[in-house]
Amino acid sequence: MGKAIARINVSRVIIGGFAAGLILFVAAAIVNAELYKNHWENWKDMMGSHIHPPAMGMSMALWFALNMLLGFVGVTIYASIRPRFGAGPKTALFAGLLLWLSSNAPSLLDRKALGILPESIVNGQFVAGFAAILVAVFTGAWLYKE
Repeated sequence: MGKAIARINVSRVIIGGFAAGLILFVAAAIVNAELYKNHWENWKDMMGSHIHPPAMGMSMALWFALNMLLGFVGVTIYASIRPRFGAGPKTALFAGLLLWLSSNAPSLLDRKALGILPESIVNGQFVAGFAAILVAVFTGAWLYKE
């Protein structure tokens, strides 16, 4: 048989995943509440009564949960592929790419195909989400140790 499969250090996935999720949450806040604030407000005004978002506190809790989930999944991907690809920045960035390809990219392509969001928001989310996920998973992977 081949070499033994390394076990994932769950406590380090939690630490790295929390850090990655926090980075994603803060990045999303900066991008959406600062850089794209006017785009979102224009879209919300345009949609009028067609959208029914929950109260801001509930929205923030949902976004926090979403970003924590992405952070944990990203670091888990890193921990899972690390034995095959080796520890380090290339593997961390590859894990981030895999996370982005399996989460943000399909969701944004779906929104674009359905015409749910203006193209400016979709394009901004594409670029900003990609950068944020790479930085977040890179940081979470840096904190991960077996």
